[in-house]
Amino acid sequence: MEYIEWKNDYDIGETRIDIQHRHLVSLINMFHASVSAHIEDQVLGSIMDELGMYALVHFSYEEKWMEEVGYPGLAEHKRLHIDLRQQLDKWRDKYNLRQTHRSGELYKFLHGWLMDHVLVEDLKLTDYV
Repeated sequence: MEYIEWKNDYDIGETRIDIQHRHLVSLINMFHASVSAHIEDQVLGSIMDELGMYALVHFSYEEKWMEEVGYPGLAEHKRLHIDLRQQLDKWRDKYNLRQTHRSGELYKFLHGWLMDHVLVEDLKLTDYV
């Protein structure tokens, strides 16, 4: 597993969204660090809870901003957010029910979720900044 190293190329140019993306990366990197230190059982629940809550804040802000700038892909982007949120909830539920201890799979999901979404979908927003 690798840390996510944020690059300025990932910024869309809307300061608050860029800051939120960086915070999401820091949460995923905290998860990575806890796995590397073999302490994920003690901290994963709180990281997952924070990630879930912060994703809601971020998605809400991002969708409101897209509406304000007249982003034509808003409806599809909202559907992607709903799908991502449902996937995150499933992983968190599995963890809370102790049905999974597959840290590597969870990290792969989180890494892919964030980086694919930011680097593919959110970079489309740069034309509206």
